[in-house]
Amino acid sequence: MARRRPYLRPIEGARGVAALGVVAYHTMQFSRGHGPLEAATSRFWLGVPLFFVLSGFLLYRPFAHAVIRSVPRPSITRYARLILEKPLLDAKDDLRSLRRSRMEGERARPKTPDSRRRPAVT
Repeated sequence: MARRRPYLRPIEGARGVAALGVVAYHTMQFSRGHGPLEAATSRFWLGVPLFFVLSGFLLYRPFAHAVIRSVPRPSITRYARLILEKPLLDAKDDLRSLRRSRMEGERARPKTPDSRRRPAVT
């Protein structure tokens, strides 16, 4: 049985906190007003580079281990799947829900020739 490399709890924990910072930063960036939380959330942008640095370190570890121990390198396709699969599946789901909502909207509208025109503003 292959031995697993040790799980780096502090690094994974810091990466989790950075991920929460990324979510909070993007949420606050697109919200209308920050209100009393503006001072507290103004530095959440630091989570973005921290998340990328820690993720790069954690993704690089298996390759470094392979070079140091002279064992076969990990499969690149695994990393490509990790990086590409989730966004592609999310995009597919988004397109499905958009299509479904458009179809439901077309069923709800009356089928008259003028249904596509906007009412004139007077």
